[in-house]
Amino acid sequence: MMLDKISAFWNTLSRRDRRLMVVMVTAITLFIGYFVVTGIRSRVNRLETTVATKERDLGTLKTMLGALEDNRAAIADLEEQLAGYSDFSVSGFLESTGEEIKISDNIKGINDQGASEGEYFAEHRYEVVMKKVSLEQLVNYLYKVHAAPQPLRIDSLKVRANTRNREELNVNVDVVFSKLSEEG
Repeated sequence: MMLDKISAFWNTLSRRDRRLMVVMVTAITLFIGYFVVTGIRSRVNRLETTVATKERDLGTLKTMLGALEDNRAAIADLEEQLAGYSDFSVSGFLESTGEEIKISDNIKGINDQGASEGEYFAEHRYEVVMKKVSLEQLVNYLYKVHAAPQPLRIDSLKVRANTRNREELNVNVDVVFSKLSEEG
């Protein structure tokens, strides 16, 4: 039915009108096809850009996940080490270090300064008072304390020259011992 109408219309046209009709239909088809293809290509380009961005983000997330796993393992190791130091005697270590360097007579006191409880770690402070030590002895003592396998840190150091002998030093060293918090 529809084909009959189109065929009848086509037959009523002159040869010149038929050619003109073919050219016009071809031009319209090409014009519409151009916009359809351009629109599709534009969407494909946007999708390719989006996919590339998502792949880059995925790579970043995988890298971050690996770093997170490494950090979790390191934290677990540190927590295990810190838990092993719960019976560690800081004052005993500080005294034995003085004996090892042969300045135990010069250590006039190891004073417990108290503890502070944090969210994850508890810190216990000690003050070591030394009189009449040489610079070499002081450096050796500080090195031994700093290099201890336990979580010790030297928080402050006050050094004064002895008034009678300028080669000797009077020293106050604040040492902090960290361990896992009882709450954490």
